[in-house]
Amino acid sequence: MTDRDSPVQIGTEATWASIYGGGRHSLAIKYDGSLWAWGYNLQGQLGDGTNQRRTSPVQIGMETNWATVSCGYNYTIAVKSNGTLWAWGYNYYGQLGDGTTSSKSSPVQIGTATDWAFVSCGVGYTVAMKSNGTLWAWGRNDVGQLGLGDTTDRHSPVQIGTAADWVCVEAGNTHTLAIKSDGTLRAWGDNANGELGDGTTTRRLFPVQIGTAANWASVCGGGYHSLAIKNDGTLWAWGDNEAGQLGVGDTTDRFSPVQVGTAANWTSVSCGKYYTLAMNSSSTLWAWGHNGFGQLGIGDTAAYRPSPVQVGAATNWASFSGGGLHTLALVDTVVVYAGPDQLITLGYGVQTVTLSATASGGTTPYSYLWSTSETTSSIAVSPMVPTTYTVTVTDADSETWTDAVFVDVLDARCGENLDLVLYCEDGVTECNTVKKATRAINNGATLGPCTWNQPPVAVASALPTSGTAPCRVSFSSSGSYDPDGT
Repeated sequence: MTDRDSPVQIGTEATWASIYGGGRHSLAIKYDGSLWAWGYNLQGQLGDGTNQRRTSPVQIGMETNWATVSCGYNYTIAVKSNGTLWAWGYNYYGQLGDGTTSSKSSPVQIGTATDWAFVSCGVGYTVAMKSNGTLWAWGRNDVGQLGLGDTTDRHSPVQIGTAADWVCVEAGNTHTLAIKSDGTLRAWGDNANGELGDGTTTRRLFPVQIGTAANWASVCGGGYHSLAIKNDGTLWAWGDNEAGQLGVGDTTDRFSPVQVGTAANWTSVSCGKYYTLAMNSSSTLWAWGHNGFGQLGIGDTAAYRPSPVQVGAATNWASFSGGGLHTLALVDTVVVYAGPDQLITLGYGVQTVTLSATASGGTTPYSYLWSTSETTSSIAVSPMVPTTYTVTVTDADSETWTDAVFVDVLDARCGENLDLVLYCEDGVTECNTVKKATRAINNGATLGPCTWNQPPVAVASALPTSGTAPCRVSFSSSGSYDPDGT
């Protein structure tokens, strides 16, 4: 395994929608909603059903409705586009939330709720928000990181208080930060290094307000430090600073928020274990803090940087995520997704399908050009033979991307005028009217002659929404240290 001290491209695809860095593993969602994972896997945290380390992305299951993910230390929690919650990996403290302490190497659904919106993982504990603005927590609670007023672990989700006005939540290693709809900031859990920002080093078992400011926009929790952006674009930091991870030019801990420089154009921030990344409105990426493994991406492994350093010269960074000792980032390039492959069966069912291209990245507005010469984002097609349709999108900077979608065509027509339908019933191929064929199919017959070996008539699923943290462009799990060494 070779460390990298500058950004290197992962594969050649440009279909990644969101990325998530964990302690020693990574996950990503593609534009088609599929989930991919790579890295350390001893506890099954990749979710591929094994404990085998992966050095390149592998798809997790076949589902294409993943919306958002958070990578903790040796475990993973994810939300699907239908609002269900899933978990896998290490579960010693009940951090998966399935009511047990048994580790899982494949995704398992947590409860039956369908209104989960966002999740963030720390070291052995999890916090999550529902679409109704309520906040929930489970797992390890030895320093009050669950915010429930005690230090008892929980193996299933438990609501934090009764408030329903939370807009984002972030887990650090053992401390938690959250913002309410009125722009105020709350924190709880471990505070040995001042990571809560309340001016003390006293742990808090309940959420406590940090200062009186009511213009906090986003927040991230690192190993034992915290950063946040205000609505005015200023960046603030507090907590542990032994590696310069606060970015204030020294290595002195801070117990209350202090401004990082004087810039007022910061747009997103992500905390790693002992380092920090942030992006400004010019889409340049900056990093500071611990750099022993090249996690800052600035071309060296010098011990640390106490002030922000630009990562390369690129001005098209889209999102990023700090893990334990590694960093992931996406470059903003125009991408188009032509949609899932589809099926038409001649003589039965829908004979026309709509192909819809979804463009993202780059600079709007977009223009579209299909292989049919049509220039709209969606087109209706009625092929008589299997056909591949391509679409090329061009953004305002003349950058282009092309994708293709395949429409398979099967012919179930029969009869002298091709106005009857073939179907297979009890091993016998029948040729009958659409009405009789429909009745037979509803009773277990299959469309087409018995010699066909084909899947059911396909109904294309909608492209799921790629997940992003509700309070910032990108988010990190930052869980990267296990006090037990497990």
